[in-house]
Amino acid sequence: MATQAVGRRLKCPNQRCGKWHPPDAAVCSRCGTSLAKSGGQADRAEPLISTRALAGLLACLLLAVGAVLVYRSVAADRSSRRTAPAALNRSSPDLISSLLMADPQIVNTHEHLLGRPDTVATLAEVNRRAGVKSTVLVGSSRYTFYLDKSGFVDHHKNNDFLCRLAKQNPEEYYAFVTFDPEEEGIVRRLEDYVGRGATGVKLYAGHGAATGDERPFHVCPLDDPKLLPLYEYCEAHGIPICLHINLRKFEAEARRVFERFPNLPLIVPHFGLWSATRKRANLDSLLDEYPLLMTDNSFGWWYSVEGFRRYDPANDQQPPSFRDFVIKHQDRILFGTDVVITAAKSKSADALTDFWLAYRCSLELEEFDFVDRKGKVHHFKGLALPEEVVRKIYHENWDRFLERCGRGKR
Repeated sequence: MATQAVGRRLKCPNQRCGKWHPPDAAVCSRCGTSLAKSGGQADRAEPLISTRALAGLLACLLLAVGAVLVYRSVAADRSSRRTAPAALNRSSPDLISSLLMADPQIVNTHEHLLGRPDTVATLAEVNRRAGVKSTVLVGSSRYTFYLDKSGFVDHHKNNDFLCRLAKQNPEEYYAFVTFDPEEEGIVRRLEDYVGRGATGVKLYAGHGAATGDERPFHVCPLDDPKLLPLYEYCEAHGIPICLHINLRKFEAEARRVFERFPNLPLIVPHFGLWSATRKRANLDSLLDEYPLLMTDNSFGWWYSVEGFRRYDPANDQQPPSFRDFVIKHQDRILFGTDVVITAAKSKSADALTDFWLAYRCSLELEEFDFVDRKGKVHHFKGLALPEEVVRKIYHENWDRFLERCGRGKR
């Protein structure tokens, strides 16, 4: 007797056929076999879903679950590697910030600022976007801002502006005033500047370039008698000096200063211009020899592409790798940018935000993109440092440095 269940079908009992039919069919439409005399086969109804179809659905389900697990694994791996999107650009600062450390409390220990209200507003906006709490503004001559033939002039005008700004906004700015090594009465001038808000000194005496009028920054040896009273005064009063030194040219002079003034609070910025692989071992030894010496990670507006490229392990020709070097000296490195902020269109708030965030990406992420001053996008490997190391570079090292100077953090 044929199965009468609604929604079921009858299977032809002929093993060579096996065709399924509606429940009211009497004869197989393919082979003519009687479905009523199926020897019990006709009474077997097909389930709502066949075993083969069920197996297929199960296989699809397993594949889907596997795909989800793989996706989550990849996503977790990408998250752990903290990799920036492949297209960091000026429309994505919020996205990039979301990948970076929350509340970094950064102290930018190396920046120049042309004394104008609009440049102050630009810097304040960039700092807000990039998570910078305070900025050390170093005194600069006209040449630093305009790169013309003016020479080392108008630096006291910039000193005055920075002191006023720092005194009015002590939580946001520090002023490091600068001097021409050949001018008279440097110590007396410094005492006056400290009374008006200055925290430290910036010297260009170890700079290897000229100032635009064919007069070099390096007008005398770093240990020239003209500079010794300044070093003595700063060591005695805990006044830090950011001393630009091209260690490739003036290492011997620098060592004489370090040895003569062992307690002088000194910052030699830009890794002493020894960040290239062939010289990094020299800087490693120098920091080992002089335990109070500090440096910063700034490469400046013109050399950031070259600097970021040095972080890539593929460009390391000999140990220590840049990452190993930074981790070893994690208590000695400060955060800096050294862009030189002017009213130039190329140094808009958007462009400088890109720049500041790229510096953060270089420390926090494994990979990041950087838009250079010409609008070209470069892809770099970052250092992906542990968070505790990054926080030291961002502000803890600076706080300890000031405490060692007897000034304490703000």
